[in-house]
Amino acid sequence: MSANSESDYEFSFEQKICKSRDIKNLINTWLIVGMLDSHRRQHTCLAIHSKGLLFMRSCYREFSLFNPAINQTKNLPCPPTYDMWTDEVCGFGFDLSTLDYKVVHGHFCGDELRFSVYSLKTGSWRVIGSLYPYKRRTHGMEGRVVNGGVHWLVRSVSSSMVIISFVLAEEDVREIPMPPGFNVVEGEEDYYLSVFEGCLCVGKKDALVFWVMKEYGVAKSWTRISITVPFSEGLLSGFVKKSRHLLLLEDQMQPQLAMYNFTKKSFHNLSIRGVREPCSAGFYLESLVSPNNY
Repeated sequence: MSANSESDYEFSFEQKICKSRDIKNLINTWLIVGMLDSHRRQHTCLAIHSKGLLFMRSCYREFSLFNPAINQTKNLPCPPTYDMWTDEVCGFGFDLSTLDYKVVHGHFCGDELRFSVYSLKTGSWRVIGSLYPYKRRTHGMEGRVVNGGVHWLVRSVSSSMVIISFVLAEEDVREIPMPPGFNVVEGEEDYYLSVFEGCLCVGKKDALVFWVMKEYGVAKSWTRISITVPFSEGLLSGFVKKSRHLLLLEDQMQPQLAMYNFTKKSFHNLSIRGVREPCSAGFYLESLVSPNNY
């Protein structure tokens, strides 16, 4: 990938400990996620971070919480809503109302979506009684956490595309309005939901524009943002330094980390030694929270 007049950066494991605290935390995250993908390429299919813990979902019905800072893992029982034959969604976040870490799992059965929630405080799953009228997801199973809710892009019973939020404090589902000018092509599923500067954003894969909801829940606040290169499934890491956003871009069908400046429309590549094909990104803050003693 060619960069717009900005040189490439490369970090090795030895180099990262000499960098600033922000970069150190950033590289710790990438090494963890990259190594998980490298060593468990046939095993780990999902890793979500929240306040010092990682939630991991394997391809073999294995669910766990992991704190890489203290190297502690807690294996979770299989969700009661899990069904290997149906589509599913997963999310992980921190409920400020109860100061509790929660894993959210949902599965689609016919034209209905049912959820269960795992509480780290109680150490158990609870099935949500309500059923919701959605029949499949249109993006990855990973939920995006904004404003105390876990969000997914799904299809309703009428096949229209909608954003839903599972509110952690209420343990109930709300719908979020789509951008008024967002064009959804019938039969296409290459749309994504992500987070940009703490706000929900939605777009179409390989498109050079996406939409950002500047004020949560307010349809009129959706704002159109342009970009000069397509990024992989709308993956924005949440890390920003000197007006540059860490993105996962597409370079000849290969994923590439890059620091992108939305004002200047320029970027530089960011490589990490030992991580050849980064599959995900996130801004991880170290903590001493133990998943086994919370």
